[in-house]
Amino acid sequence: MPPLALVSLEEASVRDFAVAELQGMGYEVHPFSAEYDPALQLHSHSYRVVVLSAAGAASQPLLAELAALPLDRRRELYVVLVGDGVESRSPMAAFVQSVDLVLSPDELAFFRSLLERGVAGQERFYEPLKQVQQAIRTG
Repeated sequence: MPPLALVSLEEASVRDFAVAELQGMGYEVHPFSAEYDPALQLHSHSYRVVVLSAAGAASQPLLAELAALPLDRRRELYVVLVGDGVESRSPMAAFVQSVDLVLSPDELAFFRSLLERGVAGQERFYEPLKQVQQAIRTG
């Protein structure tokens, strides 16, 4: 089963680019719809990646729900915030927004490589924690 990605990008060209890149990386991509409850959409699937607009009206409830997720669930997600006027690739800007990567549309050419590196880095970072949790569960 391929990993899942949730995409909430309002600008069609940016959305199409991100979807094509994610599909090229082997992700099954689901579009986010403002018609659905963000909590329900996030909890009904095991997403690995979430990509959303910094200023999108549809993305704001989703961003709020991501910030409210329990830490165990949030650690499973790699969240990318795309938008004009953001401090692109800034770890501090990402921290402030409670996301993993902030990216300007001008830097979408780096989307794939940054996402691959970011997801791999996140997996390496949390691997010791997951091993300890597994050891505690199995006794």
